[in-house]
Amino acid sequence: MICLRRRSPRIELAIPFTRTACFVSLGEKPARATGFLVLALVVPMKSKVVSIRTKPVGRTKPVGAGKEDITGTLIGVFKRLISEGSLVPGHRLPAERELAEMFGVSRSSLRQALKVLEIMGVISQRVGNGTYLNTAAPAILAEPMEFLILLDGLSFHELMEARLIVEPELAARAAARATLEDIAELQQVLTEMEENRRDHARFTECDLLFHKTIFRIAGNRVCSLMFTVVHQSLERLIHLTSQLVEPEHTLHLHRRIFVAIRRKDADEARRRMTEHLEDARELFKRATALQAQSSLQSRIGELKSATDNTEKLTREFQRRRKKS
Repeated sequence: MICLRRRSPRIELAIPFTRTACFVSLGEKPARATGFLVLALVVPMKSKVVSIRTKPVGRTKPVGAGKEDITGTLIGVFKRLISEGSLVPGHRLPAERELAEMFGVSRSSLRQALKVLEIMGVISQRVGNGTYLNTAAPAILAEPMEFLILLDGLSFHELMEARLIVEPELAARAAARATLEDIAELQQVLTEMEENRRDHARFTECDLLFHKTIFRIAGNRVCSLMFTVVHQSLERLIHLTSQLVEPEHTLHLHRRIFVAIRRKDADEARRRMTEHLEDARELFKRATALQAQSSLQSRIGELKSATDNTEKLTREFQRRRKKS
């Protein structure tokens, strides 16, 4: 049900059972309207009614604010529907036209809200196949984390330090909690790393998966989600650092971690993960220095080229001046 109440008219739209609106005047003067927007959805197969209120909307609302308010309200509705289980991860949403009718908004307003949700990683729009609610939480966290790193100036040193604080403990917990199935899964990832040592991209992908598997085995979903995103933020540097050493070097460190987890030796797993991350931190420092040197050389080349062009133009100017 969507209710627009402004002390004057009241509009109600019940969905998805009916898509008709009824207009009821409350008999007060429109000029005194200072009410609020109430948005509620009647969900099929459930007795719940979701209610979401926005800020009061007066008659002096700035131009262009309406669509932004609708977008924010629709995103709030999606959050409520997900939280109560009416929208399930992995399921396809109704068609755009149908969804717009259900919400009682224009398709352009709905489209804007869906675009925001897609950028946030909440939904995926597949051409010719509809819109789906994502199942991967890291996709939802990735964009905000990337912007946090960019806008707040978080350094790779700080990210690596965070890994050193948390990941050794996750390895220790994985050692304490791993089942036979978990051990087999981690062994399979390690085997894939060994088999793809000559395929740099695949090798790095398996490296990240090895750590992600340990996060899952550790059994803490908060740390698992957060540090999966941290790894994604560091992925570019991980690709670079893996080229600074032989694959066997990386495999050796990962094997030590795996053996400790297989033996259920939490202290050893913690120690071996710390050893691996300290080694990775040194490689990150080298990679960062190489990147800075490469950027500097590139910039010097650009400036030199610009200087050469300036000198060329100056000589041409002087040549023409002499002729005249």
